[in-house]
Amino acid sequence: MTPSQAAANEAEILLRLHMPRTLPALREAMNDLLDGLLPEASLAVLVEDQGDGQVAVELARGAQCTLVAQTRVAANAWNLPGLQRRPLAYKGHPIGEVLVLHHEPIGNVVGLGALLDHYAAAVANLKLDTAALSMVDHYCAGLQAFEEGVILFQETDRDVTAARFLKLVASLLGANHGALLTYARVGDTASELGTDQVLGVPDSLISAMREGDDWAACQVEQAAAVHRRAGDTFPRLPVDGPAAVLQNIVSCPLRYHGISAGVALIFNVDADDPGIELKLATLRGLGELGAALLHRIQLEREAVFAKQLETQLGIAATIQARLLPSRPPSNHNWHCAWRSRPSQSIGGDYLDLFDTPDGSISAIVADVSGHGINSALLMTSARAHFRAVAGELSPASALMRLNAEVYNEVGSTGMFMTAAAMRLSADGRSLVFTSAGHNSVFLYRHAARSFEWLESSGPPLGFIAEPHYADLEVSVAPGDVIVLYSDGITEAVDAQQEEMFGEERLAAAIMRSVEREPEVILASVLQVVERFAGRSNYDDDASIVVLKV
Repeated sequence: MTPSQAAANEAEILLRLHMPRTLPALREAMNDLLDGLLPEASLAVLVEDQGDGQVAVELARGAQCTLVAQTRVAANAWNLPGLQRRPLAYKGHPIGEVLVLHHEPIGNVVGLGALLDHYAAAVANLKLDTAALSMVDHYCAGLQAFEEGVILFQETDRDVTAARFLKLVASLLGANHGALLTYARVGDTASELGTDQVLGVPDSLISAMREGDDWAACQVEQAAAVHRRAGDTFPRLPVDGPAAVLQNIVSCPLRYHGISAGVALIFNVDADDPGIELKLATLRGLGELGAALLHRIQLEREAVFAKQLETQLGIAATIQARLLPSRPPSNHNWHCAWRSRPSQSIGGDYLDLFDTPDGSISAIVADVSGHGINSALLMTSARAHFRAVAGELSPASALMRLNAEVYNEVGSTGMFMTAAAMRLSADGRSLVFTSAGHNSVFLYRHAARSFEWLESSGPPLGFIAEPHYADLEVSVAPGDVIVLYSDGITEAVDAQQEEMFGEERLAAAIMRSVEREPEVILASVLQVVERFAGRSNYDDDASIVVLKV
């Protein structure tokens, strides 16, 4: 054979090392070639693959070789006298070494150096190809995951969204088992973190992760990570039962823009996958997507609920407005004007004027503590009870009867109600007054051009079971003006939130038009209050009644 033919034959032999597309195929081709060069030698081919002090045993052959192919061992696991070492390198970068136990120096074996150099190049290229393919596969899987995630934004059913998201995370990791834990209210980490969805695992396994230091809850604020059974971050789980088959757990926190929604847990993934770090990076994005999905659905639900509540409050406000007197009492010895404005859609002020069987007029202004739905409910109940007894009882007796009902209804809630009630005589010459912890009632004496104040005679309604209220009979004359009001008038604050309107300003506002009709007096008072507060709405429910003899 000529030198050129020998060179061509050697090149053809070495070409066999660059044809395999997988490491097992390369391993087989290398084994065949070594049979021809070192048929009786014991040898091992070691490759550095993870930088952790151990090496992968790619090839192991011969009676005296104690290593096993396709295992990972310490670099010096095989160490015998006479063992020859030959480094493997690719483009100057070491990738491993060959250990040979042979009767002659391996440097003298013709063709072995070239074989090992080509083998090193083939190993390096295959690993690069594998890494590139893995990256492409990972990129495609991640892209597909996010495409499916975007589609999930069109889903309106929350349970379907949560289940599909869990399946999406599991499929990215190539796993079939997992669980999704979410907060009862997205963004509120003080709310309960409960099991939302499970994928092929019993609830008892998830419950075990919630016991003690609540391992699952601790993962919500951590980065996506792999927790191996032998590692420090693996949860304390029973050694038997479903937990016994767990080798690892991947945690994927659901968090975006400071909003925490929960955590997805995926079980028994391929933790040795070379692309696991890339997948964990993708999980961080998926976790943000999952949190955004659940937060969006929660916001949409809250918006729907708010709209429904707004509609219901609108209806309630219409009904409550109709509880106000629709026309003045029929007794013409008294002229009346009234106005009641809730601070919210509905309020807790009770204002009423109505005829009684003996021709007199019953009048009341009451104020439930607080404002809103609870106050409105108590106000409505108080109106029904007061109207039922006011026509037959004196103001004091009526308030004592009303107190019994209010005391029973508020229970231990701490709510109460103040009230100023009066009976205006049919002949327009007197009134009977009583008050349950309410603001002073203004009585303007036309003849004296001065004010008197009618004060409270007992505690607010609902404070104690059996309070005492006293009736005060007061004579009146033509031109006298009585003003009942709730504290939303006198406690209105200025635009700087520094000063309240107060009784002195109220008296001055009444005096501006006290000689006019009640409607003019009332309009004048409200105008002054609004100018003082710098707005037409009030921080508290505001009611006022103006009566003139």
